[in-house]
Amino acid sequence: MVCAACSDGTLGDVRTFDACSPLAVTAPAATDAQRASLAGASAAWASVGVTAIDDTGSATDSVALVFANGSPAEYGFYDGAASPPTITINLDLDDTTRAVAIAHELGHAFGLVHVPAATRASVMNPGNLVVAPTADDAAAISAIWGACAPNAP
Repeated sequence: MVCAACSDGTLGDVRTFDACSPLAVTAPAATDAQRASLAGASAAWASVGVTAIDDTGSATDSVALVFANGSPAEYGFYDGAASPPTITINLDLDDTTRAVAIAHELGHAFGLVHVPAATRASVMNPGNLVVAPTADDAAAISAIWGACAPNAP
């Protein structure tokens, strides 16, 4: 794992995913509590209109989600150069902070970089464990991928 800073602000040659297309997040070794945190992260993104995370089995792209030991300053890391691209989350996080850390790393998977806390509150603030995805985060995703079509009822 890497420090909560996750990256130097650039995504370089890492793989990112269109937030308008279904993305499976696979976590076969996750506990029920860890799966609930993934569901919480997905719901947090969905609450601001980003509904790419797909658990119906129809997604062609996927990211692996693993949980590993890390120091107290290590919350998560997105490795978009891995095959498959992988999000690693610190095992020591509680249910609430784990969901925010997963949402943050999903932001990197969608192509977002860190936003200094002095700029605005964002799920992408470095070291963030409390701010869920915001409308501004969704707007940043739209700036990268364009506006997503609304889900059909």
